[in-house]
Amino acid sequence: MKKWITLSLVIALLAIISCRKPMLIAPTIPSSPQNTTGQPQYSNALDLFIKTQRDLGHIAGMQVAIIKNNELSFLRGYGYYNTTPVVNSTPDTSFVHEKFTRFMLAELTYPVITMSAVKLQDLGLLDLDADVNTYLPATVSVRNPAFAATPITMRMLLSGTSSIKDGGFFPITGDPSADYVATMENYAAIATNYDAALQPGAMTPVTAEQNHSAMAMASYIIQKISNISINDFQKAHFYPDLGIYTTSWYLGEIADSLVSRPYYNDIGSTTYYIQKPLYSYDIYAPYTMRSGAELMTRYLIPILNDGKYKNLRILDSLSVLDMNTLQYPLISTTQILGWSKKTLGSRQLIGIDGSDVGVTNRMYYDENTKIGVVILCNSDGCDAEVDAILGEAFDLAEGI
Repeated sequence: MKKWITLSLVIALLAIISCRKPMLIAPTIPSSPQNTTGQPQYSNALDLFIKTQRDLGHIAGMQVAIIKNNELSFLRGYGYYNTTPVVNSTPDTSFVHEKFTRFMLAELTYPVITMSAVKLQDLGLLDLDADVNTYLPATVSVRNPAFAATPITMRMLLSGTSSIKDGGFFPITGDPSADYVATMENYAAIATNYDAALQPGAMTPVTAEQNHSAMAMASYIIQKISNISINDFQKAHFYPDLGIYTTSWYLGEIADSLVSRPYYNDIGSTTYYIQKPLYSYDIYAPYTMRSGAELMTRYLIPILNDGKYKNLRILDSLSVLDMNTLQYPLISTTQILGWSKKTLGSRQLIGIDGSDVGVTNRMYYDENTKIGVVILCNSDGCDAEVDAILGEAFDLAEGI
């Protein structure tokens, strides 16, 4: 009888233990790629295509993520984030991990900056069509001297029609040390930093690669309105609801073992996989946000889902409509707010390319099929191969 009582007590204790919530343990990063994400039927075909293009393009490492029906459909990591062996570790730790490796985004930061500005408008703190000087100290003026009567607006900054010239900033090793506010206020005060031949709001939009300084100015204005940096603004208003983690404009906020190194391909001399130091810029906002492909799809989903991520409202639906609309249809048939339209084969996409030394990225979506693709690479000189992967990803995800 005692044995049965003892056995019953043991069974009851085991039942109680099994019902308890599991203890939360910080995840460990696997030493080699763990492609455990549930993958669709097309994954094997796309996987083979990506590997072929990666070899052709001499791409050291990359991540590819696809969203379909507002959910992650495909996620893979390929190659190496660091070809230099890690001290006291096996070479496998240098593999790109599909979730944990962080890549420099370059111009893929533009839609993040744009969503920050739009969020301020949703909060009633910013009007995209107001003179940006409204939000600045009296001692600061963002105005083209050649068109002194024409105000520059946030919409112009985000759409490449502000007439602010690009350039004058160069890569620096590690994180920036210059004061961002002072840097941008000094830039705004120099007359030659505006193009005297281009009227703000009436000019043909410049390309994303020519709009860094304007996007940096947009980030500065966001900081002046919110009293926090673009980095902290994202942490406060987007990261919690989107579930963003280990993402920052600062290398110092991401473990070094997660950061992908940039690789330069010298096409002319056929010398490939030349590792460069990790770098940033004094006007860091439009360049050096580092994140992963999966996390960047979380920024795309609200754009495809009426401003919502899962059941959470991220942006107002009218704001999302604005971000999907041609900004200056009489001037440009491609310029959207913060990004642009791109024709890829027979497909019309909205999104942006990202490029720099050791960076070739893509972030695009198809309004009709609601499919989105993010590709992050730590190599340059491989645009043709990355565009081929982009097109194949859309085709296979759509079932073509």
